[in-house]
Amino acid sequence: MNLEASSNSGSGYTNSAILVAAQFYLEQRLGRGEPISDEGWRPFYEIYEPLIRGFALRCRVPSDEVDDCVQEALQTVTSTLRDFRYDRQRGSFRGWLYTLVRSRATDLMRRRLRRAARFKAQQRTDHVAAPCNDPTVEIDRRWRAAVVHTVIDHLRGEVSPRNFEVFYLRSVQELSVSEVALRTGSTPERVRYRHHRMVRKFRDLFLLLTGEHHRAG
Repeated sequence: MNLEASSNSGSGYTNSAILVAAQFYLEQRLGRGEPISDEGWRPFYEIYEPLIRGFALRCRVPSDEVDDCVQEALQTVTSTLRDFRYDRQRGSFRGWLYTLVRSRATDLMRRRLRRAARFKAQQRTDHVAAPCNDPTVEIDRRWRAAVVHTVIDHLRGEVSPRNFEVFYLRSVQELSVSEVALRTGSTPERVRYRHHRMVRKFRDLFLLLTGEHHRAG
């Protein structure tokens, strides 16, 4: 959506004008501690809510969490828009919105992965009785193992079946490059390339979930 395009409401306002009007409206209402009314917020909402929703889909937010992502993004907009400085030359408002939505999408993914990891860790605690002198060490070990399995499960649904197969055979089953190439009907060079990309994705997700870099072994 071009920032200078007319609004789809046909009111004659440009998007930039609506942005300025929204900032003024928020300044007036929030500055006096008054609630934001649907009527006063509607011109901005009608233009930018679909854009924010499109950004959420582009960030691959699951369909059942898109509404939550959009609402969280809009809440952040209402609390920070007053201080935003619009630069029409750079089209920076659209970029600012996308960054905001991507941050909310990342938060949602992190929460979803952590829930799954906690569930897996609890399953291990319930079903695996591994003796350990220091229970905190054992809890940490099970948590990290659960995180690894959660990230692997997430990758399975995010990448192509062939890429996941290469990653699983090489990193989980620890087959050699030549064995993986034979299993997948590929070349060793292609296996190395696919595996390198998948390991990078795995490490990025592990870092997102834990805030720590994955340590092999």
